[in-house]
Amino acid sequence: MGSISASLLFTILAIAMSILRKYEPFNSWVQKQIEKMLMKSNLVSKELVVRLPDFKLVKNDEFSINGRAPGKYGISLSEISETLSNLKEYEIRAKRLNSVISQRANQLNNYRINQLAKINYFEKIQTVDTAIENNSIVLKKIIEHTLNKLLQKNIMDTTNDELYVELNTLCGILGYSVKNKSTLVDNHSPVTLHANTNSNQGRVVETMSHLCRDWSSDYNREIEPLLSFIMDRIDSIEIKPNTKTLIIVPGSGLGKISYSLAKKYPNYTVDSIEWSALMYLVNQFVLEHGENVKIHPFAQHYSSQMSLDKQARPIEVQLPKTEDLPLNLKTLYGDFREYQPLDIINNKIDGYEQIIVVTAYFIDTAENMFEYIESIEGLTNFLNNTDSKSNNKLNWINVGPLKYGTRPLVQLTANELLKLRKLRGWEDLSNETLTDYVSSPLNGYITDYDSLYQGYYGLLRFHSRYPSNDG
Repeated sequence: MGSISASLLFTILAIAMSILRKYEPFNSWVQKQIEKMLMKSNLVSKELVVRLPDFKLVKNDEFSINGRAPGKYGISLSEISETLSNLKEYEIRAKRLNSVISQRANQLNNYRINQLAKINYFEKIQTVDTAIENNSIVLKKIIEHTLNKLLQKNIMDTTNDELYVELNTLCGILGYSVKNKSTLVDNHSPVTLHANTNSNQGRVVETMSHLCRDWSSDYNREIEPLLSFIMDRIDSIEIKPNTKTLIIVPGSGLGKISYSLAKKYPNYTVDSIEWSALMYLVNQFVLEHGENVKIHPFAQHYSSQMSLDKQARPIEVQLPKTEDLPLNLKTLYGDFREYQPLDIINNKIDGYEQIIVVTAYFIDTAENMFEYIESIEGLTNFLNNTDSKSNNKLNWINVGPLKYGTRPLVQLTANELLKLRKLRGWEDLSNETLTDYVSSPLNGYITDYDSLYQGYYGLLRFHSRYPSNDG
């Protein structure tokens, strides 16, 4: 009787599964559940944080927001895994997207397809695939640089089995293994895409474009006008020799402005602050790789192109030599609103006689601009002498547009921002807007200067001092 019941149950289940297999939502659900189980067994711990800027692995309970050392920030190991996975997936995802261009063209009739073939239209798509492969080579270098840095900075702790397992798991997710607990080995394993994971490929493409904008001589036309204004204003500040001076660059991106300021002013400390894990990791690569790379930033841009050569052209990115890195530059990760100047050697809050905040293409990223302004004003707490009669002042130098992002609480005009600064006790030493292309060239932003469409920004430039002499 029992065997009959079991047989009947098996038959019913087989019929049910046969019916459900034909039901697409069920198939999709099963696939996602399988992927979740596979991923769960191949995830790094969410309990570990990569402390920055020293890249040491620590546990969450050793790195609470309130209990951490002043100025120390970190990225969770799981976020680093997700960030590097986005880079790893770039080639396959970009090629899939590129194949759509070919698929759409193949919907035409044969006569039109033959004409496209004669003008090498489909060869263009293959050339873009090659450019994608070349971009992926650079992204692979960034992945390997980050993994090697994590291994090197934590090699003394790999006797801790838990840390070693986590590092090995992270490397495994990205297609690498660890030999002798310290050597990274490429397994050349195929990339696996999971349907239920988020992959922000838009940010990956944007970051590659920023590599060109910040570090290629082709883009000096975008960066040099910003640096020229910033340096002119810093030079206008009366700073006596041996004055302890701090320059802060929030939203530093891939770091060209902060690097250039550190080189120009070797006796000042320069704190570069970035809150995007992707941007921060790529900035570390920029400063430590030591060799030039080539990027094809516009290969996937099919609109407004004049020729395939211009669309797929590589741009040489001149990365700084490691021996030229300025010792006065500190690259920090975190939210500028929580920033505190830190003496890394003595691991304590530091004080300065002069503090200069440089915001370039930054203030319009704020959801609440008041928080940015208050964070800047709060830096007066780190001036060694805040007496209004003292020459020790907080200087704020800004250059950039007012192109507000997602869900800003306030969207100030340049004139309203001018009035607000005065209302809050700032004294403007310089204030101007550049909007007339004839008399003062507008500023490109990752602009394709060999295309039919070119975008430019007008700039709001000001230099303010706080508190004012009347404050």
